[in-house]
Amino acid sequence: MDDSDRPAVQSQSHHHVLPSLSYAAAAAVPHENPFNQNLFLQQQVFADKSNRLLNLIQNTKGLLEEIRETNATRPWQTYYPNLQIPSVAAAAATANSNSTTPTASSASSNPLRRSTSFHPEDDSERTSPISLQQRLQRSFTSAPGSPLQHSHNTADSHTPSVGRLFPELNVLKLDLKVGNYATGNDALLRGLERNAIAHLLDGRIQQSVKHLDNLYQRVSDKSSKVLITGDLNAGKSTLVNALMQRTILPIDQQPCTSLFCEVLDAQENEGQEAVHAIKDASTYNRQDPNTFTVVDMRHLEKFMNDVIDGYEDYAQVKVYCTDRRLVNDSLLHNGVVDIALIDSPGLNRDSVKTTALFARQQEIDVVVFVVSAENHFTLSGKEFLWNAANEKTHIFIVVNRFDSIRDKERCKRVILDQIKQLSAKTYEDADELVHFVSAGSCLPEVIQGGDLPADFLRLEECLRSFVLEKRCKSKLAPAKVYLENILSDVSVLSESNRHMAAEELAKVRLELERGEPEYKDTLIRREVVLERVDRLAEETCALIDSMTREKLTNAVDDIENVVSALVPWNGLLHIWQYANDLRYVMADLFVDRVKSCEVEAKEKAKNCVNDIHTIADDASAANQMDALTLFTKPDANRITTGKLKDELSLEFTDIFEVQDKLGMASVSLGAVTMFSSKALGYKSLIHSLFDITNTVGVSNVRKWAVPVVTVAGLGVLVYIAADMKHALARKTARKLRAHVREGTMVHDEAMRITKDCRRVFKSNAWEIQNRFQKEIEAHERRRAEQEKAAKDGEQAVIYFGKVFEKADELARWVAAVEVEVEDRKVKA
Repeated sequence: MDDSDRPAVQSQSHHHVLPSLSYAAAAAVPHENPFNQNLFLQQQVFADKSNRLLNLIQNTKGLLEEIRETNATRPWQTYYPNLQIPSVAAAAATANSNSTTPTASSASSNPLRRSTSFHPEDDSERTSPISLQQRLQRSFTSAPGSPLQHSHNTADSHTPSVGRLFPELNVLKLDLKVGNYATGNDALLRGLERNAIAHLLDGRIQQSVKHLDNLYQRVSDKSSKVLITGDLNAGKSTLVNALMQRTILPIDQQPCTSLFCEVLDAQENEGQEAVHAIKDASTYNRQDPNTFTVVDMRHLEKFMNDVIDGYEDYAQVKVYCTDRRLVNDSLLHNGVVDIALIDSPGLNRDSVKTTALFARQQEIDVVVFVVSAENHFTLSGKEFLWNAANEKTHIFIVVNRFDSIRDKERCKRVILDQIKQLSAKTYEDADELVHFVSAGSCLPEVIQGGDLPADFLRLEECLRSFVLEKRCKSKLAPAKVYLENILSDVSVLSESNRHMAAEELAKVRLELERGEPEYKDTLIRREVVLERVDRLAEETCALIDSMTREKLTNAVDDIENVVSALVPWNGLLHIWQYANDLRYVMADLFVDRVKSCEVEAKEKAKNCVNDIHTIADDASAANQMDALTLFTKPDANRITTGKLKDELSLEFTDIFEVQDKLGMASVSLGAVTMFSSKALGYKSLIHSLFDITNTVGVSNVRKWAVPVVTVAGLGVLVYIAADMKHALARKTARKLRAHVREGTMVHDEAMRITKDCRRVFKSNAWEIQNRFQKEIEAHERRRAEQEKAAKDGEQAVIYFGKVFEKADELARWVAAVEVEVEDRKVKA
């Protein structure tokens, strides 16, 4: 690859470029011996690879920050990969075990083994890096005919897959219980909501961004930090003293290290030996005495005991000491790289110290893990090594107190088997990284000027070589492994989310396709139903109107005969009361007929409402409520008995039907005269009258005229009095008929009843229209949401594809940084 092809550092990133010597400049140093010249050449190579890794760290951090920013600003989120189906996962595991190398197979066969990288570790693939796409395709391998292969073949056609397997995450894996390595973790994840898991995943990404910042500081730091850790009372402080060939840190049969003790070369403190007790490591400044407390090195053991007993509260101790051995023999005073040996509290001392130790290992370049030959690896030790394996594939392991073991071969075999499960890379380089010693027998006061045991000399040589000569492997390899792991996790996340987005996009498009005919059918059905409802309502209103007009018009046809039987006659003295009662009863009868029209109209309206909702496919009983409440509320326009009675005014002439009787008399007299004149003739009629007068006599006629007229008058009066009851009924009935037929009462009542019924019909029609409108709006809203989801899905597929490409490109550049090749050496 050309340098021009390297990923550009983001504009906002400004990383420290480590100084480096050219090969020619290093070789031209005349006063350096071959050993130091070789170290200088190694530092030149180290600086070049460090700068490349710093660039890649910043770009990887930018990619993670982009993912987090997208989660916060975009409508889609980065979700945790789909959980594996056990049966399919088993088939995939079987296929993978048949296609991997023996070493990988043996490592993956252990259920407690955690994968740390997707990269094959053979030399051929290291020299020719493969893309993440190819590595993921290998990781997606499943048994023939499995659902995975089906989903893979149909992904491009946007068909939802039956099942898909994605490799297990490394750095970003969600462990809901500390120390939980069983399959129950998947069950816990399934119990959480998708957004909750996405929130947890975002927290892990944020932690990774912080870790990349720490990683950047570690790589850019020219010094190397060596963490010596292990279980409680494993002999960590003893090992430090043995490596320094000085009794610096207090040692005892009981645990005596309760805080981090960092041992540094006194040259970093202007050649002065000193002990600085620090309460806040973030504010520590060697030039500022206010940031630390000076402790006499002779009283360090007492100080540590006071810390254990709670009399002192400090977080860290820095010990500046002098190593008077030669540069070629000293680890601390090596003349090339500043080294810090950090002695830590025991892992299983308490949860607070253990958590602090887990966090501190992120700042460490080399981990020297001290394990007791008597106890082997405890659960806390395994958890620490698994956590460190996220970036450190090679861990320096010291098995202490080995001289107390009788069956040494069995002890080696058991511990190496455990190491094989915990760190395959460490197991492969066990000759250089795993050492069985007894640090207590190598202390200065024990050997008293004698030679160190061969096994401890071998440990020193290998540790010095690992920290100094193979610095790329010890300091840069963890950074590279972490970048590989985090980029692999990003590729898995992006690929799984791309498949998830593609499947959801296909689902949304299918729903859109299926919803279109339903939407159009709803529009057509609304038009048809509303048209039929309007037609039915108008027909029913016309029927009610004609029925009301007919019944009210015919209601007064024979009303006087009905009223005569209902109103009692109490004589002439109560004639006025009788007249009022007639008006009231007639008005009341007419109002009753109006009410009967309302009842019939209500029944017709009720049936019409039922028919309306039958048309609209709605049989809800609540739809008749408006029809049932028709005409039950007061209405100022409704005719009442009192109102109609007042409109039928009572007159004195209504009592006497004189005009009608005179009219009948004149008609009768005229008829008799006409008949007589025609039958006898006028002359004969007159002669007959004179003859009768002559016969009776004029005096007799005059004598009987008055009685006859009186009797006739009395008869007329008697007749009028006798007919007064019926005359009142007839006159009142005629007034009512005239008022009803000639006025607007029938029209007004018919319009009122029809209007009320039409209001009910419109209310139900409006309700149906609203229901259709809501259904249409729901369709449109759902369609808009689906279209938005489809658009977001398309953007998500493109976005996650780009993230995958970026991760793939960065991973290829990370793979191109060789940190495990043999270092160049200059011949003497």
